Amino acid sequence: MGEETRYQLCPKYEQAFRIVGKKWTGLIVDVLYHNGLCRFKTLNQQIENISERVLTVRLKELEAEGIVSKCEREEVPGYELTEKGILLAKALNELKSWSDQFC
Repeated sequence: MGEETRYQLCPKYEQAFRIVGKKWTGLIVDVLYHNGLCRFKTLNQQIENISERVLTVRLKELEAEGIVSKCEREEVPGYELTEKGILLAKALNELKSWSDQFC
């Protein structure tokens, strides 16, 4: 008998799920994708039931991953997606299409 092949999860794939698998992350990315530059207050209002504390933590995590950047250059400071974040948003839109059909 041949040896069983063990499934190994790709570390990069696993890291991607660590990022997007956290509650609220997908919604934050989606709001920024559709609205562009947003103030903290606007994000907090557009995402129902997210606490300010959790939003702060998620934004810091997304900044650390290079998905979101904090913009100070505008008259009104806020957050926006980076190029990496825009590509993530496009990938998440595929998941949104799937959920529209099956959930």
